[in-house]
Amino acid sequence: MSLTKTDEVLFLLLRRALGQKTEIGVSFDAADWVALYRMAGEHDLSHMLGPVAGELLASASEEIRFKLRKKHLLSVSRYAQQQYEYERILSLFEENAIAHLPLKGAVLRELYPDPAMRTSCDVDILIKSEELARAKALLLDSLGYKEGETGTHDVAFHGTSDVRLELHFTLNEPDFTVSPVLSEIWDRLIPEEGCRYRYRMTNEQFVFYHLYHMAKHFAAGGCGIRPFMDLWVMKGHMAYDEDAVSGYLDAVGLCPFSHSADALCEVWFGGASHTPITERMEAYLLDAGAYGTRENLMAIRQNKNGGKFGYLMKRMFPSSSALAHAYPVLKKHRLLYPICLLRRWFGFLFCKNKSRVISELSETAAVKGEHRDSLAALFSELQLP
Repeated sequence: MSLTKTDEVLFLLLRRALGQKTEIGVSFDAADWVALYRMAGEHDLSHMLGPVAGELLASASEEIRFKLRKKHLLSVSRYAQQQYEYERILSLFEENAIAHLPLKGAVLRELYPDPAMRTSCDVDILIKSEELARAKALLLDSLGYKEGETGTHDVAFHGTSDVRLELHFTLNEPDFTVSPVLSEIWDRLIPEEGCRYRYRMTNEQFVFYHLYHMAKHFAAGGCGIRPFMDLWVMKGHMAYDEDAVSGYLDAVGLCPFSHSADALCEVWFGGASHTPITERMEAYLLDAGAYGTRENLMAIRQNKNGGKFGYLMKRMFPSSSALAHAYPVLKKHRLLYPICLLRRWFGFLFCKNKSRVISELSETAAVKGEHRDSLAALFSELQLP
């Protein structure tokens, strides 16, 4: 895949934002700017363009220049708002003796030239599973948060200032692969200086967790450009033992993905030449945007379950452990599986989930065989679970 002019300029501007000196050696007009703005928006990166566009802005319409200024100001505002809530939450946990570990963007943004560059949808913090009930009560009663949905590894909360918190109670992704390093994370953390209950990962743990989480989203439909930019920034600003990280990755079979991710970073942010695998990764990622596509997700799920029919059967008859996420009573009473299954079907057919089921059936049927086969070949080469 050859980069379009829009893609090429996007990466040149991202390199500028990260502190590199780059020249834009192509002509650009108002129509190109519309395409660039749309492409950057699909990857949640449009806020980074305005401050570094320089001479290129002369070819943009006034509408695009206004949108770029607005995106940049919104990113600064969002950062300030999230940082305020983040500090409130950390202080609450520290004062109430709840061990906690800040995750992802809250830590990564400090490595960027400007922390507001590294936007995030939410604040992510890990606590111990046995502290979850107490942490929930504190968030609701002391900070006015409202509890949202519970997932396999986290609980969502929504604050009064529209900040979303994801309170993790495990770092492992049960629907991906289980890492011994992440299972034992509390045994290996470093206390944050000046705090009794706040912790941080070693640099090796942090890089590994980023790659693990990145691979999980890559394998679920796409993860966009930003995790690769994060990886590039970490490699440039973090000292860590590469052999230790490789050992963690090897234990969960992610070394091939990591090597290819490094190679793609070198292409996008270091000016290296493509290899066949980085070209295929690039095509997959740029097409899918920051959060992947449903078409990709359906194709991947079908590949894991023997095609369309196999996937539909698994959706109709999930395992007892999978169904227990929706019906926790199954964790202690497996004999209730038929009753929970019938209740699930009833909910799909006659309640609010009906439209979602119809949409999923339509999406499943629409997946083309060649697309499914292409992704199967890519994932096989990357050796993704």
